Amino acid sequence: MAVIVDPDIPLEFVLPEDRKKPKKDQTVFRLKPLTGREFAKLAGSLALAQENPEKIYDLLRVTLIGWDGLKNSSGSEVEYTSDAVDLLPIDIASVLADAAIKLAGLTPEEAGN
Repeated sequence: MAVIVDPDIPLEFVLPEDRKKPKKDQTVFRLKPLTGREFAKLAGSLALAQENPEKIYDLLRVTLIGWDGLKNSSGSEVEYTSDAVDLLPIDIASVLADAAIKLAGLTPEEAGN
């Protein structure tokens, strides 16, 4: 049976290293599933992500729509904005990009990562 993505129903994603922590100490990222058209628009950029990691942030600006519990180095909660996406360390951004790709129904290899 074919199943389509519903971009109006975000997925909550917790980083693997946070999953062992109590829920109150986890950072929860909300990812919007990409439609087929949105993914197709970004696919070329994703194939270049290994050579140009900036492309990962292009993907996240489309698919990352919020977070809870993300803190800065002084322990203050960071409010979500599309500009704040650029503040994410590349290792976290890469994990989130892989999750977004999986939501689109492709493996990272199929997406060129």
